[in-house]
Amino acid sequence: MANEPSGTLHVSSMFGAATRQPIVVLTYDAPGKEFEVQMTVATARNHAQDILEVAESAVADAFLFEFVSKTLGGGDELASQTIADFRVWRANNRA
Repeated sequence: MANEPSGTLHVSSMFGAATRQPIVVLTYDAPGKEFEVQMTVATARNHAQDILEVAESAVADAFLFEFVSKTLGGGDELASQTIADFRVWRANNRA
């Protein structure tokens, strides 16, 4: 991918001795953009689920764009509008 970020996301686990709780640590390393975030296991699981859902949405959007644009011959403008409409529908109908 041409515009892929240059940084690396690392995920690790640790045990908080003071809190006596498991902790998930996300670290992002990129020139001038390093940071670390610690979160509970429940929060990490919620973020993981969000990532999985958004990844599936991206694949569906890509399919819909190509299908409307090329297979149906609707062109890029119609495909873009169809995706916009589908995103509204998806947002209103998430279980």
